[in-house]
Amino acid sequence: MYKMPYYNEADPEIVLAFMKEYSFAVVTGIADTYPVASHLPLDVREKDGKIIFTGHMMKNTDHHKAFMNNNNVLVIFNGPQCHISA
Repeated sequence: MYKMPYYNEADPEIVLAFMKEYSFAVVTGIADTYPVASHLPLDVREKDGKIIFTGHMMKNTDHHKAFMNNNNVLVIFNGPQCHISA
C-alpha cells in the first residue's frame, strides 16, 4: 500500500466521519496459509482517543478462526462506487 503524504488525511475527525459514512468495510486477516476477507457492516466509534469497530462475523468460518488466532487485521473502507458502461 502506498503511503504518499498527499494521500494521507491528517484530521482524525475527517477520517472518523468517512469511516462512519461508508461503514460497510472489508476486514482482512491471515488464516494458517492464506489470506481471508469478509465484507462486514461495522459500527464505528471513538473511545478514549481510539477508534473502535464493532460488527458481527459468523462463528467457525475460516475468517473467524483466523481472527481468533491473530487479531491483527486490515480494515478497508471504500467510498461511493459506480460503474460507467461503455
